[in-house]
Amino acid sequence: MEGGNSQAKGLRPDGSLKRIAPPDLHFSSLRSYTTENVFPVPYPVGGSEMFCRRMLVTNNPFMNEKISSCDFVKGSSLDVLVRVRDHIHSGWVLLSHPLYGNLRPYQHPYRSVLMEILRAEPAPADLLSVEYIENAISIYSAERSRILTVSGMPEEVRQDFAFIDAELMKESLSRYGMFAREVSKN
Repeated sequence: MEGGNSQAKGLRPDGSLKRIAPPDLHFSSLRSYTTENVFPVPYPVGGSEMFCRRMLVTNNPFMNEKISSCDFVKGSSLDVLVRVRDHIHSGWVLLSHPLYGNLRPYQHPYRSVLMEILRAEPAPADLLSVEYIENAISIYSAERSRILTVSGMPEEVRQDFAFIDAELMKESLSRYGMFAREVSKN
């Protein structure tokens, strides 16, 4: 830009967006699913603002402990996908694919899906997100009787599955600044 500040308002020198949030915002309060916790993020065009909030939907207790904005589902991986679909129909958008990791329902008991809502007011469902989640639900429903669950599974095995799920989500969580603290098996 000529004759003035070389940076657009709200952008870092590398071109990424700066987050603007009240210093007292605690992401654990996102569990209430209200719009009171939505915070403005500068939009790079014209200085207008958009609303943005991210959330991880998971049945992985390890991820529930590590990620502050988490919708924890007590149930199977299919239950997680159904909850994600409910969120999509409330205006949320997928940030990670619901079938990440190429794991079949009978191979892994945990499922985590990263989502984002862009507006404080209700919005129509994102059609691509609907397509992805409906496809994932149909795949899991076809294997309903074979879906792996943690009931009766030794604690060490559950921890290993939880760690694998966390590792598969690690890059996406990093990209969107979702780590409350470093994810490790300890």
